[in-house]
Amino acid sequence: AIQPRGADMYNDIIGPRSRIAMHPRVSEGHQTLVVLAAISTLLAGDLIEANTWLQSSLPLAINATNPWGTEEGGFANGDAFGTREVGELLVPWYILRWSAGVDLAQKAWVRNWSRYIAYFLPAGTPSGVFGDGAERSLGEPQARFAKGYTHFAPTALGRWYASQLAGEDRTRPEYLLSPLADLASNVFPQGTPNSAVFPSLGQAALHSDLADPARTSVYFKSSQAPYGSFEHSH
Repeated sequence: AIQPRGADMYNDIIGPRSRIAMHPRVSEGHQTLVVLAAISTLLAGDLIEANTWLQSSLPLAINATNPWGTEEGGFANGDAFGTREVGELLVPWYILRWSAGVDLAQKAWVRNWSRYIAYFLPAGTPSGVFGDGAERSLGEPQARFAKGYTHFAPTALGRWYASQLAGEDRTRPEYLLSPLADLASNVFPQGTPNSAVFPSLGQAALHSDLADPARTSVYFKSSQAPYGSFEHSH
């Protein structure tokens, strides 16, 4: 069943339909691309078709991580969708690290993701801010994905942020596969400003005290090209 499903994925995003070429910022297409790269890496040499899939999908997946933000690490397509996209890609990212020697944690966008979620989904916030699903409390997925991500690409701010969240399901694969980072060093990094701006996204987050769960926060969005207000971001 892997060959026909893999062929469908390849034909949809790279082959005859070339959905990524026509719509480089379609969220589902980007996720499919990274998953296909992981599958191809595991099957290359054993499945003839996987050799073709790999040649196109792996370089493109590395380059396209992530089409919804620049090196600043933000996600223009809605913070709820960004949290789920990063969380659901953790397993493929680990596969690429272990099987292909490709460590996406070295990409600036991946490293700086912790800064974006710390400012736009700070600990104690009752919901998200912009885009589809922003009105919902992410609860368990936010804690699980934030900790799984922090284990994959640890930063000082990320470790503090992850340590402030609780209630994650520790039986899920993105958590189980993660070699635990040292969250004991969870001190709020000295000198961290209370506000942040992501110029490429046209978004800013201003907090009275980022480290205080009872903070007062103001968020602003005025997104310019190429992001604007389409798809899940509105």
